[in-house]
Amino acid sequence: KEDSWQDVAEQLSNPFVPLTEKPDLLRKLVSQSQDVVKSLSDVASGNAKPEEELLGVNGKRQLKGARAVARQLREDILPEAATEGQRLVQNLNRQDGTSVPNPLQETFVAQLDDLTADGKLPDLPNPQDVVKTLTSELKNVFSPVPEGLESPDYSVLKTTEEYEIREYSSFVVCKTDMESTSEEMARSTSGGNAFNTLATFLFGKNSKNEAMDMTTPVISSVNRDGKSTTMSFVIPSKYDIDAMPQPLTDTVSLAIEERAKVAAREFPGFATEQEVVMQRDAMFSALKETGWTCLNEVEADVTVLQYNPPYTLPTVRKNEVIVKLDDLWIDPDQAEVQNLDDVPLVSQVAVVEPEVKELTVSEPEAEAVQVGDKTEVESDVVKQVDEVDEKITLSEKQEEQDKVENSGAGSKLNPEGKKADDVVSTKEKDTESPPKKKRGRPKKKKSE
Repeated sequence: KEDSWQDVAEQLSNPFVPLTEKPDLLRKLVSQSQDVVKSLSDVASGNAKPEEELLGVNGKRQLKGARAVARQLREDILPEAATEGQRLVQNLNRQDGTSVPNPLQETFVAQLDDLTADGKLPDLPNPQDVVKTLTSELKNVFSPVPEGLESPDYSVLKTTEEYEIREYSSFVVCKTDMESTSEEMARSTSGGNAFNTLATFLFGKNSKNEAMDMTTPVISSVNRDGKSTTMSFVIPSKYDIDAMPQPLTDTVSLAIEERAKVAAREFPGFATEQEVVMQRDAMFSALKETGWTCLNEVEADVTVLQYNPPYTLPTVRKNEVIVKLDDLWIDPDQAEVQNLDDVPLVSQVAVVEPEVKELTVSEPEAEAVQVGDKTEVESDVVKQVDEVDEKITLSEKQEEQDKVENSGAGSKLNPEGKKADDVVSTKEKDTESPPKKKRGRPKKKKSE
Protein backbone atom coordinates (compact mmCIF):
# COMPACT_ATOMS: atom_id res chain seq x y z
CA LYS A 1 0.00 0.00 0.00
CA GLU A 2 1.34 3.42 -0.98
CA ASP A 3 2.14 5.76 1.89
CA SER A 4 -0.13 8.78 2.29
CA TRP A 5 1.37 12.23 1.94
CA GLN A 6 1.00 12.66 5.71
CA ASP A 7 3.18 9.59 6.38
CA VAL A 8 5.73 10.72 3.78
CA ALA A 9 5.92 14.15 5.42
CA GLU A 10 6.50 12.52 8.82
CA GLN A 11 9.36 10.43 7.44
CA LEU A 12 10.85 13.51 5.80
CA SER A 13 10.82 15.40 9.12
CA ASN A 14 12.13 12.44 11.14
CA PRO A 15 15.72 13.22 12.24
CA PHE A 16 16.56 9.52 12.48
CA VAL A 17 15.81 8.81 8.80
CA PRO A 18 19.14 8.72 6.90
CA LEU A 19 19.90 11.81 4.84
CA THR A 20 20.41 9.66 1.76
CA GLU A 21 16.69 8.79 1.78
CA LYS A 22 15.44 12.35 2.11
CA PRO A 23 15.63 13.34 -1.62
CA ASP A 24 13.43 10.40 -2.64
CA LEU A 25 10.94 11.24 0.11
CA LEU A 26 10.83 14.87 -1.02
CA ARG A 27 10.14 13.86 -4.66
CA LYS A 28 7.41 11.53 -3.47
CA LEU A 29 5.79 14.29 -1.44
CA VAL A 30 5.87 16.69 -4.43
CA SER A 31 4.18 14.07 -6.61
CA GLN A 32 1.31 13.98 -4.10
CA SER A 33 0.79 17.76 -4.14
CA GLN A 34 -2.81 17.40 -5.32
CA ASP A 35 -3.64 15.31 -2.27
CA VAL A 36 -2.00 17.92 -0.05
CA VAL A 37 -4.08 20.72 -1.58
CA LYS A 38 -7.28 18.68 -1.21
CA SER A 39 -6.59 17.98 2.48
CA LEU A 40 -5.87 21.63 3.19
CA SER A 41 -9.05 22.68 1.36
CA ASP A 42 -11.17 20.20 3.35
CA VAL A 43 -9.78 21.52 6.61
CA ALA A 44 -10.23 25.18 5.59
CA SER A 45 -13.84 24.59 4.54
CA GLY A 46 -14.64 22.72 7.75
CA ASN A 47 -15.38 19.43 5.99
CA ALA A 48 -12.65 17.59 7.91
CA LYS A 49 -10.90 17.82 11.25
CA PRO A 50 -7.25 18.95 11.18
CA GLU A 51 -5.99 15.90 13.10
CA GLU A 52 -7.67 13.55 10.62
CA GLU A 53 -6.42 15.24 7.44
CA LEU A 54 -3.03 16.67 8.40
CA LEU A 55 -1.49 14.02 10.68
CA GLY A 56 0.09 10.72 9.76
CA VAL A 57 0.11 7.51 11.76
CA ASN A 58 2.78 8.67 14.22
CA GLY A 59 1.21 12.10 14.58
CA LYS A 60 -2.18 10.62 15.42
CA ARG A 61 -0.52 8.26 17.88
CA GLN A 62 1.24 11.11 19.68
CA LEU A 63 -1.95 13.19 19.76
CA LYS A 64 -3.79 10.27 21.32
CA GLY A 65 -0.93 9.85 23.79
CA ALA A 66 -0.97 13.56 24.68
CA ARG A 67 -4.67 13.43 25.46
CA ALA A 68 -4.23 10.28 27.54
CA VAL A 69 -1.32 11.78 29.51
CA ALA A 70 -3.30 14.97 30.17
CA ARG A 71 -6.19 12.91 31.53
CA GLN A 72 -3.86 10.75 33.63
CA LEU A 73 -2.19 13.83 35.12
CA ARG A 74 -5.50 15.50 35.86
CA GLU A 75 -7.39 12.49 37.25
CA ASP A 76 -4.71 10.12 38.59
CA ILE A 77 -1.30 11.63 39.18
CA LEU A 78 -1.87 15.15 40.49
CA PRO A 79 -4.56 14.21 43.07
CA GLU A 80 -2.11 11.69 44.54
CA ALA A 81 0.98 13.90 44.29
CA ALA A 82 1.02 15.13 47.90
CA THR A 83 0.48 11.70 49.44
CA GLU A 84 2.91 9.99 47.06
CA GLY A 85 5.56 12.60 47.78
CA GLN A 86 5.34 11.85 51.45
CA ARG A 87 5.72 8.12 50.77
CA LEU A 88 8.78 8.74 48.60
CA VAL A 89 10.41 10.79 51.37
CA GLN A 90 9.80 7.96 53.81
CA ASN A 91 11.35 5.45 51.42
CA LEU A 92 14.44 7.60 50.75
CA ASN A 93 15.34 8.03 54.41
CA ARG A 94 15.28 5.75 57.39
CA GLN A 95 13.78 6.80 60.67
CA ASP A 96 17.29 7.59 61.97
CA GLY A 97 17.94 9.90 58.99
CA THR A 98 20.35 7.63 57.08
CA SER A 99 19.92 7.03 53.37
CA VAL A 100 18.20 3.88 52.21
CA PRO A 101 20.67 1.74 50.23
CA ASN A 102 19.70 1.07 46.62
CA PRO A 103 20.48 -2.49 45.41
CA LEU A 104 21.28 -1.25 41.91
CA GLN A 105 23.66 1.37 43.26
CA GLU A 106 25.34 -1.22 45.47
CA THR A 107 25.89 -3.48 42.46
CA PHE A 108 27.34 -0.62 40.43
CA VAL A 109 29.73 0.31 43.22
CA ALA A 110 30.80 -3.32 43.68
CA GLN A 111 31.53 -3.71 39.96
CA LEU A 112 33.46 -0.43 39.93
CA ASP A 113 35.55 -1.71 42.87
CA ASP A 114 36.31 -4.90 40.94
CA LEU A 115 37.41 -2.94 37.88
CA THR A 116 39.79 -0.78 39.92
CA ALA A 117 41.05 -3.52 42.23
CA ASP A 118 44.53 -3.49 40.69
CA GLY A 119 44.82 0.29 41.20
CA LYS A 120 44.26 1.18 37.54
CA LEU A 121 41.31 2.72 35.80
CA PRO A 122 39.51 0.44 33.32
CA ASP A 123 40.13 0.88 29.62
CA LEU A 124 37.91 3.44 27.98
CA PRO A 125 35.30 2.06 25.57
CA ASN A 126 35.59 2.45 21.82
CA PRO A 127 34.32 5.94 20.83
CA GLN A 128 32.34 4.43 17.94
CA ASP A 129 30.55 2.09 20.34
CA VAL A 130 29.76 5.02 22.64
CA VAL A 131 28.26 7.01 19.75
CA LYS A 132 26.24 3.99 18.62
CA THR A 133 24.90 3.43 22.13
CA LEU A 134 24.01 7.08 22.65
CA THR A 135 22.25 7.22 19.27
CA SER A 136 20.23 4.12 20.12
CA GLU A 137 19.24 5.54 23.50
CA LEU A 138 18.30 8.84 21.90
CA LYS A 139 15.98 7.00 19.52
CA ASN A 140 14.36 5.31 22.50
CA VAL A 141 13.30 8.73 23.78
CA PHE A 142 10.93 9.02 20.79
CA SER A 143 10.23 5.35 20.07
CA PRO A 144 7.25 3.36 21.41
CA VAL A 145 9.36 0.17 21.38
CA PRO A 146 13.06 0.19 22.43
CA GLU A 147 15.66 -0.80 19.87
CA GLY A 148 17.72 -3.96 20.24
CA LEU A 149 15.82 -5.52 23.17
CA GLU A 150 14.46 -9.04 22.97
CA SER A 151 10.77 -9.72 23.57
CA PRO A 152 8.78 -12.96 23.94
CA ASP A 153 7.67 -14.57 20.68
CA TYR A 154 3.97 -14.57 19.81
CA SER A 155 1.68 -14.87 16.81
CA VAL A 156 -1.35 -12.67 16.14
CA LEU A 157 -4.56 -14.69 15.71
CA LYS A 158 -7.07 -11.85 15.38
CA THR A 159 -7.05 -8.05 15.38
CA THR A 160 -9.96 -5.70 16.17
CA GLU A 161 -10.17 -1.98 16.87
CA GLU A 162 -10.29 -2.62 20.62
CA TYR A 163 -7.95 -5.56 21.20
CA GLU A 164 -5.69 -8.20 19.66
CA ILE A 165 -5.79 -11.99 20.18
CA ARG A 166 -2.29 -13.49 20.50
CA GLU A 167 -0.70 -16.84 21.21
CA TYR A 168 2.58 -16.59 23.16
CA SER A 169 5.28 -19.21 23.12
CA SER A 170 6.66 -20.28 26.48
CA PHE A 171 9.46 -18.18 28.00
CA VAL A 172 11.43 -17.88 31.24
CA VAL A 173 11.06 -14.98 33.69
CA CYS A 174 12.62 -13.83 36.93
CA LYS A 175 10.05 -12.38 39.31
CA THR A 176 9.68 -10.77 42.69
CA ASP A 177 6.73 -10.30 45.01
CA MET A 178 5.95 -6.58 45.25
CA GLU A 179 3.67 -6.98 48.28
CA SER A 180 6.53 -8.45 50.28
CA THR A 181 8.79 -5.43 49.71
CA SER A 182 6.71 -2.66 51.23
CA GLU A 183 3.10 -1.60 51.22
CA GLU A 184 3.99 1.79 49.80
CA MET A 185 5.86 0.41 46.81
CA ALA A 186 3.01 -2.00 46.03
CA ARG A 187 0.70 0.99 45.49
CA SER A 188 2.17 1.78 42.09
CA THR A 189 2.59 -0.31 38.94
CA SER A 190 6.02 1.27 38.44
CA GLY A 191 7.42 -0.53 41.49
CA GLY A 192 10.85 1.10 41.68
CA ASN A 193 12.11 -1.16 44.45
CA ALA A 194 10.97 -4.34 42.67
CA PHE A 195 12.51 -3.10 39.42
CA ASN A 196 15.88 -2.52 41.10
CA THR A 197 15.78 -5.97 42.72
CA LEU A 198 15.26 -7.70 39.37
CA ALA A 199 17.77 -5.46 37.54
CA THR A 200 20.40 -6.27 40.15
CA PHE A 201 19.93 -10.00 39.53
CA LEU A 202 19.89 -9.58 35.74
CA PHE A 203 23.02 -7.42 35.64
CA GLY A 204 25.27 -9.81 37.55
CA LYS A 205 24.30 -10.33 41.18
CA ASN A 206 23.62 -14.04 40.68
CA SER A 207 25.24 -17.44 41.18
CA LYS A 208 27.55 -17.01 38.16
CA ASN A 209 28.22 -13.28 38.47
CA GLU A 210 27.05 -13.11 34.87
CA ALA A 211 25.44 -10.04 33.38
CA MET A 212 22.49 -10.86 31.11
CA ASP A 213 21.01 -8.64 28.43
CA MET A 214 18.07 -6.42 29.29
CA THR A 215 14.75 -7.40 27.70
CA THR A 216 11.30 -5.91 27.26
CA PRO A 217 8.55 -5.66 28.41
CA VAL A 218 8.40 -5.45 32.20
CA ILE A 219 5.46 -7.63 33.29
CA SER A 220 3.32 -6.78 36.33
CA SER A 221 0.46 -8.87 37.69
CA VAL A 222 -2.35 -6.66 39.01
CA ASN A 223 -5.35 -7.18 41.26
CA ARG A 224 -8.91 -5.89 40.92
CA ASP A 225 -7.87 -2.43 42.16
CA GLY A 226 -5.08 -2.08 39.58
CA LYS A 227 -2.33 -2.55 42.19
CA SER A 228 0.71 -4.60 41.20
CA THR A 229 1.28 -7.81 43.12
CA THR A 230 4.34 -9.23 41.29
CA MET A 231 6.88 -7.91 38.77
CA SER A 232 8.75 -10.02 36.20
CA PHE A 233 11.62 -9.57 33.74
CA VAL A 234 11.85 -11.72 30.62
CA ILE A 235 15.03 -13.83 30.55
CA PRO A 236 16.87 -13.90 27.17
CA SER A 237 15.80 -16.94 25.15
CA LYS A 238 19.33 -18.38 24.97
CA TYR A 239 19.14 -19.37 28.66
CA ASP A 240 17.61 -22.57 30.00
CA ILE A 241 15.93 -22.31 33.40
CA ASP A 242 18.07 -25.10 34.90
CA ALA A 243 21.44 -24.03 33.44
CA MET A 244 21.11 -20.25 33.76
CA PRO A 245 22.50 -18.12 36.62
CA GLN A 246 20.43 -18.64 39.77
CA PRO A 247 19.22 -16.00 42.26
CA LEU A 248 21.19 -15.52 45.48
CA THR A 249 18.19 -14.45 47.59
CA ASP A 250 14.63 -15.63 48.13
CA THR A 251 13.23 -12.31 46.91
CA VAL A 252 13.91 -13.37 43.30
CA SER A 253 12.55 -16.57 41.77
CA LEU A 254 12.61 -18.14 38.32
CA ALA A 255 9.53 -19.45 36.51
CA ILE A 256 8.37 -20.63 33.10
CA GLU A 257 5.45 -18.81 31.51
CA GLU A 258 3.73 -21.57 29.58
CA ARG A 259 2.29 -21.23 26.09
CA ALA A 260 -0.89 -19.18 26.38
CA LYS A 261 -3.65 -17.49 24.39
CA VAL A 262 -4.28 -13.90 25.47
CA ALA A 263 -6.14 -10.72 24.56
CA ALA A 264 -4.01 -7.54 24.47
CA ARG A 265 -5.14 -3.90 24.57
CA GLU A 266 -2.60 -1.11 24.02
CA PHE A 267 -2.69 2.28 25.73
CA PRO A 268 -0.23 5.23 25.91
CA GLY A 269 1.10 7.30 28.79
CA PHE A 270 1.52 6.03 32.34
CA ALA A 271 0.28 2.73 33.76
CA THR A 272 -1.39 4.22 36.82
CA GLU A 273 -3.73 2.12 38.93
CA GLN A 274 -6.79 4.01 37.71
CA GLU A 275 -5.66 3.73 34.08
CA VAL A 276 -5.10 -0.02 34.42
CA VAL A 277 -8.61 -0.53 35.85
CA MET A 278 -10.17 1.56 33.08
CA GLN A 279 -8.31 -0.29 30.31
CA ARG A 280 -9.11 -3.68 31.86
CA ASP A 281 -12.84 -2.88 32.03
CA ALA A 282 -12.76 -1.64 28.43
CA MET A 283 -11.09 -4.93 27.43
CA PHE A 284 -13.75 -7.01 29.19
CA SER A 285 -16.55 -5.04 27.52
CA ALA A 286 -14.97 -5.38 24.07
CA LEU A 287 -14.52 -9.14 24.52
CA LYS A 288 -18.15 -9.57 25.59
CA GLU A 289 -19.40 -7.55 22.61
CA THR A 290 -17.56 -9.93 20.27
CA GLY A 291 -19.00 -13.09 21.83
CA TRP A 292 -16.54 -14.00 24.59
CA THR A 293 -17.95 -15.08 27.95
CA CYS A 294 -16.11 -14.84 31.28
CA LEU A 295 -17.24 -17.26 33.97
CA ASN A 296 -15.60 -15.29 36.81
CA GLU A 297 -14.20 -11.79 36.18
CA VAL A 298 -12.86 -11.53 39.74
CA GLU A 299 -10.52 -14.49 39.16
CA ALA A 300 -9.47 -13.43 35.64
CA ASP A 301 -5.69 -13.35 35.08
CA VAL A 302 -4.73 -9.74 34.21
CA THR A 303 -1.21 -8.38 33.69
CA VAL A 304 0.32 -5.09 32.54
CA LEU A 305 3.19 -4.88 30.04
CA GLN A 306 5.44 -1.78 30.02
CA TYR A 307 7.90 -1.53 27.15
CA ASN A 308 9.83 1.71 27.59
CA PRO A 309 12.70 3.03 29.69
CA PRO A 310 11.87 5.87 32.11
CA TYR A 311 13.21 8.59 29.80
CA THR A 312 10.85 7.82 26.88
CA LEU A 313 8.41 10.65 26.19
CA PRO A 314 5.09 9.91 27.93
CA THR A 315 3.09 10.61 24.76
CA VAL A 316 4.82 7.78 22.83
CA ARG A 317 5.10 5.24 25.63
CA LYS A 318 3.62 1.82 24.91
CA ASN A 319 1.71 -0.12 27.57
CA GLU A 320 -0.62 -3.09 27.27
CA VAL A 321 -3.25 -4.77 29.41
CA ILE A 322 -3.14 -8.53 28.92
CA VAL A 323 -6.02 -10.89 29.77
CA LYS A 324 -5.19 -14.59 29.70
CA LEU A 325 -7.95 -16.48 27.84
CA ASP A 326 -7.81 -19.57 30.03
CA ASP A 327 -10.58 -21.90 31.28
CA LEU A 328 -12.50 -18.94 32.71
CA TRP A 329 -13.19 -17.68 29.19
CA ILE A 330 -15.43 -19.31 26.57
CA ASP A 331 -14.35 -18.75 22.97
CA PRO A 332 -17.39 -17.85 20.81
CA ASP A 333 -16.15 -20.06 17.95
CA GLN A 334 -15.62 -23.07 20.22
CA ALA A 335 -18.97 -22.44 21.93
CA GLU A 336 -20.83 -22.91 18.62
CA VAL A 337 -19.09 -26.22 17.98
CA GLN A 338 -19.74 -27.36 21.56
CA ASN A 339 -23.45 -26.52 21.33
CA LEU A 340 -23.76 -28.52 18.10
CA ASP A 341 -22.02 -31.52 19.67
CA ASP A 342 -24.38 -31.42 22.66
CA VAL A 343 -27.48 -31.83 20.44
CA PRO A 344 -28.51 -35.55 20.20
CA LEU A 345 -28.52 -37.04 16.73
CA VAL A 346 -32.20 -37.95 17.07
CA SER A 347 -33.19 -34.29 17.32
CA GLN A 348 -31.01 -33.40 14.34
CA VAL A 349 -33.14 -35.69 12.04
CA ALA A 350 -35.97 -33.18 12.11
CA VAL A 351 -37.73 -34.41 8.95
CA VAL A 352 -37.93 -38.04 10.03
CA GLU A 353 -38.79 -37.45 13.71
CA PRO A 354 -42.52 -36.51 13.36
CA GLU A 355 -43.19 -39.53 11.07
CA VAL A 356 -41.36 -41.84 13.47
CA LYS A 357 -43.59 -40.79 16.36
CA GLU A 358 -46.77 -41.20 14.29
CA LEU A 359 -45.86 -44.62 12.90
CA THR A 360 -44.41 -45.97 16.18
CA VAL A 361 -40.83 -46.87 15.43
CA SER A 362 -39.68 -49.89 17.41
CA GLU A 363 -37.13 -49.60 20.22
CA PRO A 364 -34.23 -51.25 18.29
CA GLU A 365 -34.80 -48.81 15.45
CA ALA A 366 -34.76 -45.85 17.86
CA GLU A 367 -31.51 -47.13 19.34
CA ALA A 368 -30.06 -47.38 15.83
CA VAL A 369 -30.89 -43.73 15.26
CA GLN A 370 -29.19 -42.69 18.50
CA VAL A 371 -25.94 -44.46 17.64
CA GLY A 372 -25.88 -42.91 14.20
CA ASP A 373 -27.14 -45.88 12.05
CA LYS A 374 -29.84 -43.84 10.33
CA THR A 375 -29.93 -45.47 6.84
CA GLU A 376 -31.90 -48.62 7.74
CA VAL A 377 -34.38 -46.77 9.93
CA GLU A 378 -35.05 -44.10 7.34
CA SER A 379 -35.69 -46.85 4.73
CA ASP A 380 -38.22 -48.58 7.00
CA VAL A 381 -39.96 -45.30 7.72
CA VAL A 382 -40.27 -44.47 4.03
CA LYS A 383 -41.69 -47.97 3.38
CA GLN A 384 -44.30 -47.53 6.09
CA VAL A 385 -45.23 -44.11 4.72
CA ASP A 386 -45.74 -45.58 1.22
CA GLU A 387 -48.01 -48.32 2.61
CA VAL A 388 -50.12 -45.77 4.44
CA ASP A 389 -50.39 -43.60 1.32
CA GLU A 390 -51.57 -46.62 -0.70
CA LYS A 391 -54.22 -47.49 1.86
CA ILE A 392 -55.41 -43.91 1.97
CA THR A 393 -55.67 -43.83 -1.84
CA LEU A 394 -57.72 -47.05 -1.96
CA SER A 395 -59.96 -45.81 0.83
CA GLU A 396 -60.61 -42.54 -1.00
CA LYS A 397 -61.49 -44.44 -4.20
CA GLN A 398 -63.88 -46.77 -2.33
CA GLU A 399 -65.53 -43.80 -0.67
CA GLU A 400 -66.00 -42.14 -4.06
CA GLN A 401 -67.58 -45.33 -5.45
CA ASP A 402 -70.02 -45.51 -2.56
CA LYS A 403 -71.05 -41.95 -3.16
CA VAL A 404 -71.76 -42.70 -6.83
CA GLU A 405 -73.83 -45.77 -6.00
CA ASN A 406 -75.87 -43.87 -3.45
CA SER A 407 -76.52 -40.92 -5.74
CA GLY A 408 -77.08 -42.93 -8.92
CA ALA A 409 -75.19 -40.39 -10.93
CA GLY A 410 -72.05 -40.75 -12.94
CA SER A 411 -69.93 -43.79 -13.54
CA LYS A 412 -68.70 -45.84 -10.61
CA LEU A 413 -65.09 -46.72 -10.00
CA ASN A 414 -64.00 -50.14 -8.87
CA PRO A 415 -60.98 -50.72 -6.62
CA GLU A 416 -58.82 -51.26 -9.73
CA GLY A 417 -59.72 -47.80 -11.06
CA LYS A 418 -61.95 -48.99 -13.94
CA LYS A 419 -65.39 -47.64 -14.72
CA ALA A 420 -68.27 -49.68 -13.37
CA ASP A 421 -70.00 -49.81 -16.78
CA ASP A 422 -66.90 -51.38 -18.28
CA VAL A 423 -66.84 -54.02 -15.57
CA VAL A 424 -70.52 -54.87 -16.08
CA SER A 425 -70.22 -55.22 -19.85
CA THR A 426 -67.28 -57.52 -19.40
CA LYS A 427 -69.23 -59.73 -17.03
CA GLU A 428 -72.18 -59.86 -19.44
CA LYS A 429 -69.97 -61.26 -22.13
CA ASP A 430 -68.37 -63.81 -19.84
CA THR A 431 -71.45 -65.01 -17.93
CA GLU A 432 -74.19 -64.15 -20.45
CA SER A 433 -76.12 -62.37 -17.75
CA PRO A 434 -79.51 -60.84 -18.64
CA PRO A 435 -79.65 -57.27 -19.90
CA LYS A 436 -79.14 -54.65 -17.26
CA LYS A 437 -82.33 -53.02 -16.15
CA LYS A 438 -82.72 -49.34 -16.29
CA ARG A 439 -81.99 -47.75 -12.95
CA GLY A 440 -84.29 -45.24 -11.29
CA ARG A 441 -87.49 -45.21 -9.28
CA PRO A 442 -90.59 -46.75 -10.96
CA LYS A 443 -93.35 -44.43 -11.99
CA LYS A 444 -96.49 -44.54 -9.85
CA LYS A 445 -99.85 -45.35 -11.41
CA LYS A 446 -102.58 -42.74 -11.37
CA SER A 447 -104.82 -44.98 -9.36
CA GLU A 448 -102.16 -45.17 -6.77
